Amino acid sequence: MKNNQIISQNNNFAGWYTSVIKEAKLAMYGSVKGTICFMPNGWAIWQNIVKIIDDEFQKIGVKNVQLPVFMKQSDFLKEKEHVKNFSPETFVAKAPNSSEVLIVRPTSEIAFCHCFKQLVGSYNDLPLLLNQWCNTFRVEKNTRPFLRTSEFYWQELHTLHSDEQQARSQALKSLEIYKKVLKDKLLIPFIAGRKTDGEKFAGAVDSYTLEALMPDGQALQCSTSHYLGQNFAKAYNLKFQTKNNDYQYCYQTSAGLSTRIIGALIMTHSDDNGLVLPFSIAPIQIGIVVLNDKTDKNTKNYVKKVCQNLIKKYRVVIDNNNKSIGYKINNFQVQGTPFVLVIGANEVMNKQVTIIRRDSNEKKVVTAAKFAPCLKKCIEHYDLDLYNKAKLRMSVNIVQVKNFQEFKQAINAKKMVKAYFKLSSVNEQKIKEMTGATTRCIIENQPANKCFYSGQETTDVVYFARAY
Repeated sequence: MKNNQIISQNNNFAGWYTSVIKEAKLAMYGSVKGTICFMPNGWAIWQNIVKIIDDEFQKIGVKNVQLPVFMKQSDFLKEKEHVKNFSPETFVAKAPNSSEVLIVRPTSEIAFCHCFKQLVGSYNDLPLLLNQWCNTFRVEKNTRPFLRTSEFYWQELHTLHSDEQQARSQALKSLEIYKKVLKDKLLIPFIAGRKTDGEKFAGAVDSYTLEALMPDGQALQCSTSHYLGQNFAKAYNLKFQTKNNDYQYCYQTSAGLSTRIIGALIMTHSDDNGLVLPFSIAPIQIGIVVLNDKTDKNTKNYVKKVCQNLIKKYRVVIDNNNKSIGYKINNFQVQGTPFVLVIGANEVMNKQVTIIRRDSNEKKVVTAAKFAPCLKKCIEHYDLDLYNKAKLRMSVNIVQVKNFQEFKQAINAKKMVKAYFKLSSVNEQKIKEMTGATTRCIIENQPANKCFYSGQETTDVVYFARAY
């Protein structure tokens, strides 16, 4: 059943996106420009994502901490590249009767460096892997729920190492965790690679990224991992005592994923009927619509029999109110519930269950005896189909080009471009000014070929797109 409150995706993609958020009750606008209030459905999605990622990082020895939201402006100014990138985006604060200016965290490298200095003395204290889940703040001119807000939530992993090789290995290990979560749990296809110098995180030596392509042709950076080298360690005098009893600057990494991933989920999977969610992170995984009078003894017993094992394994909600069947099914579907089970007089009499898939609206009637294995298979197919559909859409919207004319045509047709590109900050900026497209990531060490823009030989293939 079409939800008439949801704008058509094909007619107005931005309007469709906002209407899905509203009708699925994910968030509403805050009273301060650029802020949103997470509603229970939106926050539950985020908490389910948090649990999945947190479990993966704890498997490799990461420990969670919580650090202050404020930092001294004098400390913030010590790392010039960091300041250059974040100064236009920072909120400042002052305590009453104090002249000291405070920065409200746009990111937490400085807070972690302060913490690390008190925890690390010698090589025996390394590696140190700390993470925090927190809100952070950046001044934003143009805002959109989840995608770009002045306050957002994220995960900040910061690690400290005794040598470069160990730190670089950690940066790639963090990226592998994000790859696993995006592919297996969030079902979002992506391109993985290294950022150019013009697009990397300020203060990093190397930045690695997972870039997804949205249905409107714009790329969305889903997560990043950074090898920071000794840049912050030197700025904040972060040293450790080596086995030789001398002192050396530490090597650092950072990595993160934010609530903008919810925006990526909405755009990757949802449709004109509302939200579509991967099974693992849906707040309600299975909705049960009861058609008979809820006081009917046969119906109550049958619903209880069907639900007793489901409730132990899945997040289940039973809707046995007196509203119409269409309303109840639509209410589950607009909120992204992967499966709706319908139980009415026919199902009770014939000992059956009707299963409705959210993504395809396919209905399947199965006997109670075959219900459990059938549902398990339906869940497997559901996730696989969501991923494959998104992957196919991404692949057909990536165009390989050989010259700048083809590049412009592809970008104007709302495609992602793949091309050989001789890395150049000057040329990168020129391309951005002429087309609005930015480099998303580099795939290195490819067979040599000519750059589409300069004609010079290169072994780097670069992805370009307009981006969120």
